[in-house]
Amino acid sequence: MADFLDDRGRLFGKVNVVDLVVLLLILALVGFAYARFSGGGTAEEPYRLVVSVERVRQATVDELEAAVEVGEDVYTETGAYLGKVKDRTVSPVPLDATVLPASPTGEVEGATVDSGVFFDVILTIEGEAVRSSNGYSIGGTPLRTGKVLTLVGGGFEVRSTVLSARSTTGE
Repeated sequence: MADFLDDRGRLFGKVNVVDLVVLLLILALVGFAYARFSGGGTAEEPYRLVVSVERVRQATVDELEAAVEVGEDVYTETGAYLGKVKDRTVSPVPLDATVLPASPTGEVEGATVDSGVFFDVILTIEGEAVRSSNGYSIGGTPLRTGKVLTLVGGGFEVRSTVLSARSTTGE
């Protein structure tokens, strides 16, 4: 064993065994970090994101219409780029929708919202996203059905719910 490990703990008389183990651990950590954070070689591909924006007023509907006309860029609240607004569908909240405002005395009274005050909007956004076995993601944010996203554009910032994220390849 004298040829392999000397009395000072050096391998073949040249490299300290502890230093070698530490070096191997560092290399393993670097390899793991690269594999974890590089996306595993996944590439971005075209996709279509459909989101629902519920109970917004006419001013927001108008801003979303303007975004469709110019194909405005849309981002998440963290600044991740989602794509361009391609389409929107507007539905008035039904007449029988009831809200419960508080009276000046603090009591809750039933009131019916007039049709045309609030609208539900479906937005279609097209862009590129990373696709994995779990679906699409943007900037590390998964775009799964039911996910709540805050969308930010030139003239709007709205909370939305993801309805679908699908590939546009092959259409």
